Amino acid sequence: MLIATGTSPADDPLHKAEVSLPDGLVLDERTLVTDTATITGTAVLPRGAVLGQMNDGRYRLAVASATDGSNVPCAILANISDVTSGDVEGGVYLGGSVHVACLTFDPSITPLNAQAALRRYGIFVKGLPATL
Repeated sequence: MLIATGTSPADDPLHKAEVSLPDGLVLDERTLVTDTATITGTAVLPRGAVLGQMNDGRYRLAVASATDGSNVPCAILANISDVTSGDVEGGVYLGGSVHVACLTFDPSITPLNAQAALRRYGIFVKGLPATL
């Protein structure tokens, strides 16, 4: 598994979204949309963290009470990112199908809320119980 540390040039493999991990996060590689983005926060974020985009374009763990734009889930973190020492460049999934069991949410974001928000961005969360 790769960890984005922010210490490498942009073409370093640490900044590429790793798709072929057997962890079950990505359900269909053919529909996956990836990009490199600036990740911010104060912790080590795991692969599969549900991210929101701040008004300045950086991504952080989506938190419902945020007022900087990151309250809306819109991306999934592709690799572990250690942002304890500052912002890093890391891979994000901007489209595709992912499994809910492999996602990490802030407690303020429910899987159902994230599923609805992410769907608008072309990210389809699978594995949630069916609702009527």
